[in-house]
Amino acid sequence: MASWEDRYWTSRDGLKLHYRDYAGPADRPPLVCLHGLTRNTRDFENLAERLAGEWRVIGVDFRGRGGSEHDSESARYMPPVYAADVLQLLDELGVALLHREAVLLTGVEVVDDLEGACVRLVLEPAL
Repeated sequence: MASWEDRYWTSRDGLKLHYRDYAGPADRPPLVCLHGLTRNTRDFENLAERLAGEWRVIGVDFRGRGGSEHDSESARYMPPVYAADVLQLLDELGVALLHREAVLLTGVEVVDDLEGACVRLVLEPAL
């Protein structure tokens, strides 16, 4: 069983947001797992269990999902806000964004908002 920790960061607008961090080597780019619109990072447990150790796996719960705090302002439940949250987390973790590989593209437009960044992403398919 892979080792992981539930961790949190605070968004720029003050929400406590959750991510799950599976240990992996520092010399490889981490895999960043982004769930679908109504899902959460636990959807990636099986995948993370298989890849952790060989890769660092970071599973993000978007605001209002999983272990992340709900936002009282409904207008902030938008892909550009989700993308800004993810980029803030990666910046705080000191993750060097090396390349982008989208697997199982989802209907959520967060990927488009991350297009300028180069990052390896694992995305859940839209159901």
